[in-house]
Amino acid sequence: MAIWTSRYSNKELVENKDKYYCVGISLGTPKFPLGYTVEQQCYSLAPKGYMLRMNLEDFKKAYYEKLNGIGKDRIINMVMKMERDAAAQGKDLV
Repeated sequence: MAIWTSRYSNKELVENKDKYYCVGISLGTPKFPLGYTVEQQCYSLAPKGYMLRMNLEDFKKAYYEKLNGIGKDRIINMVMKMERDAAAQGKDLV
């Protein structure tokens, strides 16, 4: 399985929108036009709003605690489902 990471403003996603199955892991979506489709929004893996105001070390600690609370098995299941959805469309998961 290949999983790519990106940012919403990545031009590669626009130029190759038929290649990628884009999933957001943010609280919301950008206010600017993307030029591609976000196929799913995975809010459960998104950092909480208050975390975005933290310094990097505190953010990492809080975010890892959030992920640990979800549990690795549930996260793996979520990602595997998204990967299957992407593969069903012949796309790579981003």
